[in-house]
Amino acid sequence: ICACLVGSEMCIRDRYGITVETVRYWLQEYGIAMPKKHTVICKETQKSYDSPAYAARDVYPDKNVDAARVGIRHACKSNREYFGYHWHYAICDESE
Repeated sequence: ICACLVGSEMCIRDRYGITVETVRYWLQEYGIAMPKKHTVICKETQKSYDSPAYAARDVYPDKNVDAARVGIRHACKSNREYFGYHWHYAICDESE
Protein backbone atom coordinates (compact mmCIF):
# COMPACT_ATOMS: atom_id res chain seq x y z
CA ILE A 1 0.00 0.00 0.00
CA CYS A 2 2.82 2.43 0.85
CA ALA A 3 4.35 2.10 -2.62
CA CYS A 4 0.95 2.75 -4.21
CA LEU A 5 0.42 5.82 -2.05
CA VAL A 6 3.84 7.23 -2.86
CA GLY A 7 3.35 6.57 -6.57
CA SER A 8 -0.13 8.07 -6.62
CA GLU A 9 1.05 11.09 -4.63
CA MET A 10 3.75 11.74 -7.20
CA CYS A 11 1.25 11.46 -10.05
CA ILE A 12 -1.18 13.81 -8.32
CA ARG A 13 1.58 16.27 -7.46
CA ASP A 14 2.91 16.37 -11.01
CA ARG A 15 -0.49 16.73 -12.64
CA TYR A 16 -1.74 20.22 -13.48
CA GLY A 17 -5.21 21.35 -12.45
CA ILE A 18 -5.83 18.68 -9.81
CA THR A 19 -8.70 19.59 -7.50
CA VAL A 20 -9.53 18.59 -3.94
CA GLU A 21 -12.67 16.89 -5.23
CA THR A 22 -10.59 14.70 -7.55
CA VAL A 23 -8.30 13.67 -4.71
CA ARG A 24 -11.29 12.88 -2.48
CA TYR A 25 -12.83 10.79 -5.25
CA TRP A 26 -9.70 8.66 -5.67
CA LEU A 27 -9.18 8.28 -1.95
CA GLN A 28 -12.75 7.07 -1.56
CA GLU A 29 -12.44 4.85 -4.64
CA TYR A 30 -9.52 2.99 -3.04
CA GLY A 31 -11.03 3.00 0.45
CA ILE A 32 -8.48 5.36 1.98
CA ALA A 33 -9.85 7.50 4.79
CA MET A 34 -9.58 11.25 4.52
CA PRO A 35 -7.18 12.80 7.00
CA LYS A 36 -8.52 14.27 10.20
CA LYS A 37 -8.39 18.01 10.67
CA HIS A 38 -7.31 19.50 13.98
CA THR A 39 -9.28 22.59 14.88
CA VAL A 40 -8.42 25.01 17.67
CA ILE A 41 -11.44 26.30 19.60
CA CYS A 42 -11.61 29.22 22.02
CA LYS A 43 -13.97 28.20 24.83
CA GLU A 44 -15.04 31.76 25.67
CA THR A 45 -15.96 32.88 22.15
CA GLN A 46 -16.73 29.40 20.72
CA LYS A 47 -14.85 30.40 17.56
CA SER A 48 -12.85 27.71 15.79
CA TYR A 49 -9.65 28.13 13.82
CA ASP A 50 -7.74 25.88 11.43
CA SER A 51 -4.51 26.40 13.36
CA PRO A 52 -3.11 28.09 16.46
CA ALA A 53 -1.46 30.66 14.17
CA TYR A 54 -4.83 31.80 12.77
CA ALA A 55 -6.23 31.95 16.29
CA ALA A 56 -3.26 34.00 17.48
CA ARG A 57 -3.72 36.55 14.67
CA ASP A 58 -7.41 36.96 15.41
CA VAL A 59 -7.54 36.90 19.21
CA TYR A 60 -4.17 38.44 20.07
CA PRO A 61 -3.47 40.94 17.25
CA ASP A 62 -1.16 43.05 19.42
CA LYS A 63 1.06 40.10 20.44
CA ASN A 64 3.88 38.40 18.57
CA VAL A 65 2.13 35.77 16.43
CA ASP A 66 4.76 33.08 16.98
CA ALA A 67 4.72 33.52 20.76
CA ALA A 68 0.91 33.50 20.86
CA ARG A 69 0.77 30.42 18.59
CA VAL A 70 3.07 28.51 20.94
CA GLY A 71 1.09 29.71 23.97
CA ILE A 72 -2.18 28.53 22.44
CA ARG A 73 -0.67 25.13 21.58
CA HIS A 74 0.53 24.68 25.17
CA ALA A 75 -2.86 25.80 26.52
CA CYS A 76 -4.61 23.21 24.31
CA LYS A 77 -2.36 20.41 25.54
CA SER A 78 -2.40 21.33 29.24
CA ASN A 79 -6.02 22.53 29.51
CA ARG A 80 -4.86 25.88 30.87
CA GLU A 81 -5.68 29.50 30.21
CA TYR A 82 -3.56 31.65 27.92
CA PHE A 83 -3.96 35.41 28.41
CA GLY A 84 -7.59 35.27 29.49
CA TYR A 85 -8.84 32.57 27.13
CA HIS A 86 -9.17 28.80 27.39
CA TRP A 87 -8.26 26.76 24.31
CA HIS A 88 -8.78 23.17 23.23
CA TYR A 89 -8.35 20.97 20.17
CA ALA A 90 -11.21 19.35 18.32
CA ILE A 91 -10.77 16.76 15.61
CA CYS A 92 -13.19 16.53 12.72
CA ASP A 93 -13.26 14.97 9.27
CA GLU A 94 -11.62 17.06 6.56
CA SER A 95 -14.80 16.77 4.51
CA GLU A 96 -16.94 18.50 7.15
